[in-house]
Amino acid sequence: MDLIEEQIRQRSAVKNREVIIDGQKVKWAYRSELVGRHDLDKNHRNTWMAYLIIILIGFGAFVTVKSQVVMGRRQEMDAREALRKELQLSGDDRKKVAVV
Repeated sequence: MDLIEEQIRQRSAVKNREVIIDGQKVKWAYRSELVGRHDLDKNHRNTWMAYLIIILIGFGAFVTVKSQVVMGRRQEMDAREALRKELQLSGDDRKKVAVV
C-alpha cells in the first residue's frame, strides 16, 4: 500500500500547466519535470557511475602498489639491519652496508 500511496503522491505533485494562445489550449511542463518523469537523465547517471567505478579501481590500484613499495622498502631495511647486527658494525661503518 505504501508504494501505491507514494505513486499517488508523485502524480498529484505533477501539475497540469495550461496556457491559452490564440484561443487554443496548450499544455506545458518544466524541463526538469519531464526529465524526472521519463528518466531521461538515466544515461548521465550511468556515465557518472562508470566514472565512479573507474576512480575506485584506480584508487585501489594506487593503494595496492604504494603498500607493496613501502613493504619492499621495509624488508630491505630489515635485511640491512640484520646484516649490520651480524657484522656488528657501528658508527660510520653502518652506513657503508647496503643490500644489492
